[in-house]
Amino acid sequence: MREIGIGVFAAILIALSIWDFLTRKVPVVVLSGAVILAIIYHIISADINIFLILTGAGVGLLFCLLSRITRQRIGYGDGFTILFLGIFQGLWGILTTLCAAFILLLPAAMIKFMRKKRNSELPFIPFLAAGFILTMILN
Repeated sequence: MREIGIGVFAAILIALSIWDFLTRKVPVVVLSGAVILAIIYHIISADINIFLILTGAGVGLLFCLLSRITRQRIGYGDGFTILFLGIFQGLWGILTTLCAAFILLLPAAMIKFMRKKRNSELPFIPFLAAGFILTMILN
């Protein structure tokens, strides 16, 4: 069951990555569906304890709050993506995915910085997708 969940969420993340890269926006319907799917996954599989699910969701909610505070310098789409990944993976899984995503983001950000494009935006969901896939492969 876990492998199916990983495959489904990896496919959703790849689709969202393409969407985010091309448009810098992600569809709310897909994000909402992914959150519901993550909840349904846990109802069906009973794979993780409720504390880890709630704290993983809390990380996503924190990023949604950061989006509001920063006037979407961190997009709401990023926050909701972290929310559904947090629900699916739990606290430790989402923290590992975020660490991997930020490490993968670092070279791209450094290149933008060196090219003096400091105010330009980088889509974060492709890095989240890569971090998720990388952590799932390594686990």
